[in-house]
Amino acid sequence: MEPVSRVTATVALLVLSCGRLLRLRRTPGDPALLGLNASLLLFLLIEPAPWGTHTTLVHALAGGSSATAVAATHGVRVAAVASLLLFFHYSAHPLHEAHRRARGELLGAAVVVLVLVLLTALPSTSAEAGGAPGFHLISGGYTAVMTLRAGSWSARYAREVAYRMRPGPRVGAFGLWLYGLAVCGEAGTEFVGSTSRIPDTVDSTVQTALHTGRALFLLGLLYPVWLARVDAVRLWARHWRQYRLLTPLWTRLHEVLPPAVGHRERRWQRWVPWRVHRRHWRRTVEIRDALLRLGPQLADLGITVDTPLGEQAAAVNTALRHERQGVVPTSSEAVPVAVGDTEDALVRLARAVEDQDHRASLLLRMPREH
Repeated sequence: MEPVSRVTATVALLVLSCGRLLRLRRTPGDPALLGLNASLLLFLLIEPAPWGTHTTLVHALAGGSSATAVAATHGVRVAAVASLLLFFHYSAHPLHEAHRRARGELLGAAVVVLVLVLLTALPSTSAEAGGAPGFHLISGGYTAVMTLRAGSWSARYAREVAYRMRPGPRVGAFGLWLYGLAVCGEAGTEFVGSTSRIPDTVDSTVQTALHTGRALFLLGLLYPVWLARVDAVRLWARHWRQYRLLTPLWTRLHEVLPPAVGHRERRWQRWVPWRVHRRHWRRTVEIRDALLRLGPQLADLGITVDTPLGEQAAAVNTALRHERQGVVPTSSEAVPVAVGDTEDALVRLARAVEDQDHRASLLLRMPREH
């Protein structure tokens, strides 16, 4: 279980860090986003490698398993938790109130880091390879209390957001609570382990809970991102479907009214799945422009805004035939057709026009068959 949770936490950290950094480029002055990015990057520094070793980047940079490396790891964890608290404060409070709370959080984290540095300077501490139990008690106590606080904020936030967004903060709150309790267990095992031997199952359970809690919190942060991607895919599929359904009507208008439609795309471009949104809206605008040009012909045929869609489709075919034959309309006003719910109305009009064409072709073939 532990390798799975470690891999999940590492992958989630990498994905979130890259995504938040890209978003930070668009909004560089967002303090909440700055705090979240700092927290993710700092957690990534102390995240064990997912291929089975407990080595972290901080351990590698600080010199292996010395007391300095242990103190650096705990200091980075304190800074990561403090940055996470800043994210919550700046997300939930007005700017002046968030500034006041942020100063308090940073002062508390600075005091904890200062105590860790003083412990490292003690001769009895620097001589120990794994670091003094005081490291784990001080850092673990701070981390546990703050993550439990952050979990309560996340659970409170889940009650205030939209229903479909609630699983994210709820999973994040559960992950923070599990992580805080696991940190308490880790501090306890390290303190007791300095005087007696701790069973391997206890240490493995604590480490699994640590990585699982961190992974759940990160998955909770990823949930809105996942929802946004799902919505984007749905919108892409909808625009792609409407783009395809509007193709026959667009082609018919393009043949009769090329100046109104203007853009002529090649046949192979109709099947290309990229830049769908731009092509969809361009096609919608071009069809609307062409229908506006047909407005006087439709007015001559007695079409109004309230005319049923089937009659509008038949009138569009007739108006296109008149345009092709060079019939000059007597009316000077343009009658809009397929008004209502915009794109869906155009799709229904395109289908109705296609049905009218199909019926007309059947009527033309019937005398030949007899």
